[in-house]
Amino acid sequence: MDELDLVPLPRNLANPDGSANFALEPAGDARLSQWMDTRLTLATWVKPDGVQLNSVETAVLRRLRPPLNLDEVGEP
Repeated sequence: MDELDLVPLPRNLANPDGSANFALEPAGDARLSQWMDTRLTLATWVKPDGVQLNSVETAVLRRLRPPLNLDEVGEP
């Protein structure tokens, strides 16, 4: 947030609470999009027969510990 100078804006001015109710100002949104384009990649994997995807997902999340996946990572 600080590195990209991101400024959150409430989506609902009548009730501006909760992180799901915020967006970024347009210039910050563009900076974040550029940051993601530069740093993020997408990969695919063909699931072998008999493999349960839920257990694979959980193992990957626990290993990579993505900060935005609170359900499986278990950190605030």
